[in-house]
Amino acid sequence: MLKIRPMVSTDLKDLDLLTHGHTVRGHVAEEDGVPVAATGVLHTDPFYAFAQMSDEMRKHPRDVVRVIRGFENFLGTYYKTVYAVADVDESNAPAVLRRAGFKYYQTNTQGDIYVWNKQEH
Repeated sequence: MLKIRPMVSTDLKDLDLLTHGHTVRGHVAEEDGVPVAATGVLHTDPFYAFAQMSDEMRKHPRDVVRVIRGFENFLGTYYKTVYAVADVDESNAPAVLRRAGFKYYQTNTQGDIYVWNKQEH
């Protein structure tokens, strides 16, 4: 059974998440005590959302949807505006961002940028 819980510092290492010295707040999905996915916000200026998913997590499409819904609720609890970059290596990244309530903002050298605003939710 997949369990979703708040992120702890050891999850960053377990999932090879780079924070570049910034604070992170997020959630982790774990299966049998092993982290298989993470969603969160990197406390940069401005705030940036991230998600990382293992191949194991991809085997659970219903749970992926549950994680996305939980992430949108998490954003609404703690943030007003958050940006995200659609990963060019993830073909479904734009769809996942839209499902979490993000809207296309602009394209720059990083790629397609999306924004989530609390006022719109």
